[in-house]
Amino acid sequence: MPRFPIAADATIERLRGGLINQTYLISTAGARFVLQRVNPLFSPAIHDNIVAVTAALERAGLVTPGVVPTNEGEHCLQLPTNQADQPQAVWRVMTHIEGTSFDVVTGPAQAQAAGHLVARFHAALDDLAHTFVGLRSSVHDTQRHMRHLKQTAQSQTSHRLFAPVATLATAILDDATHLLALPDLRPRVCHGDLKINNFLFEGTTPPLRDRAVCLIDLDTVGPQPLAFELGDAWRSWCNRSGEDQEAAELDLNIFEA
Repeated sequence: MPRFPIAADATIERLRGGLINQTYLISTAGARFVLQRVNPLFSPAIHDNIVAVTAALERAGLVTPGVVPTNEGEHCLQLPTNQADQPQAVWRVMTHIEGTSFDVVTGPAQAQAAGHLVARFHAALDDLAHTFVGLRSSVHDTQRHMRHLKQTAQSQTSHRLFAPVATLATAILDDATHLLALPDLRPRVCHGDLKINNFLFEGTTPPLRDRAVCLIDLDTVGPQPLAFELGDAWRSWCNRSGEDQEAAELDLNIFEA
């Protein structure tokens, strides 16, 4: 911690629940911060994107976490490791925002609050003049994923799980042929990962749980088709079974909200 402008008497607590980055809560007498070891999926360059986006959000009056620079003024800290497959670790500190996250949408009112916040987020970034770097642009490339699925299914016929996986792959590939082409609209600056637990709400009970505070986990901010952004949001928000359950569902009441 001496590389960041944080008091020496700070305490650190590991936070659980995140799937991508190792996350810790730093507490001092006067403030709290979030320390993260950034997953190597992301280039250190993404912190330039985060700084530009959070500055625009603040100018628009939105609550947002912000990057805390190192004592040398860098947006993140790159340190060597003893891991052959990951010789360098990237660490960053963000300001801490009070709030509660949920893994599953509690109801239409919460979904509506999330939607209102997303609209304000997009509006605040609509005219942002920034050259985004370090993007993982293929994440939502459906045709690329379908080609990879088809190639993998064809090349793994001797795998012990081939039969059940091939059945599922065939169903997915068949459904994909019915997907409509996206309209040719300009990309919008998007969050990039609008699952419901990337929102903070004011509390755990009504009406606080239906008041959205801010969006967190800004590693994926960047330009993309708005359809990808909203489709990914609805995939998360409208599934009352949760992200990792096999029996997924689409709650139309949530969608209509």
